[in-house]
Amino acid sequence: MSLTEPLPARLLRVRQRYIEELTELLGEVSDPQHRERISNQAVRALVADFTEAAARDGEAACKLWQKASRDMAAGGADDPSYRRDVGIALRLSLRHVELMRNLCRDLAASGYPVSFDADLDRIIADLRDRIVETESPWVPAEEPGVDHTPMQVAGVSDPNGVEERFRALADLWRKETGMHSSMSKRLRHPAYRAIIDLGETVLPLVLRELRDRPDHWFEALKAIAKQTPVSPEERADPKKARAAWLRWGKDRGLID
Repeated sequence: MSLTEPLPARLLRVRQRYIEELTELLGEVSDPQHRERISNQAVRALVADFTEAAARDGEAACKLWQKASRDMAAGGADDPSYRRDVGIALRLSLRHVELMRNLCRDLAASGYPVSFDADLDRIIADLRDRIVETESPWVPAEEPGVDHTPMQVAGVSDPNGVEERFRALADLWRKETGMHSSMSKRLRHPAYRAIIDLGETVLPLVLRELRDRPDHWFEALKAIAKQTPVSPEERADPKKARAAWLRWGKDRGLID
């Protein structure tokens, strides 16, 4: 690997510093090619260490959110400030792990694979899921005497008509959140949560809505179906996520 190859500037600096630290040991190696090979091996070892550290940080961030959510559930109250801070930690960890994964892929593509044990794709998927959880509304455990009657929507003549209710809620959600640039605010809207509360009965309706009037129905589908067909690589691309859910629905006969 030559210093003239288009590697990230930071990696080049780390590589150069590492080579300088090894100068005394490498001084006895007279063959330039051997020196280059040894220095490259040292850099790959260093990148592997950084990658494992990023993976550990990512897993620790996920555990931090799990503890925070348990604490809120035990205390019976949301803590928006704590939720926000943990969300920031999760995003930083996600960026860290993604950078290391991409760096390792670049090195492998150049013929210099980095060996490490961490499952970076799984950790990235876990981090993204936890980030969505921090942005979703906190739902306290049901308590005796608390009215959990579903949200009423004006204009719905038959409250037991699931499709009519879904249409009304979907229209209300679009009308009242269409101006929001924040996806977390859209997903916190009572109409969106009410659609999730309708349960598996509305899966075909939500899938048809996603097919005919694309919007961010992914979290509702995931919450209702209690699974997701969207791979970690597809989650950042709404078109790919939509295609994955539509395939999932067709395979199960929920939509045409």
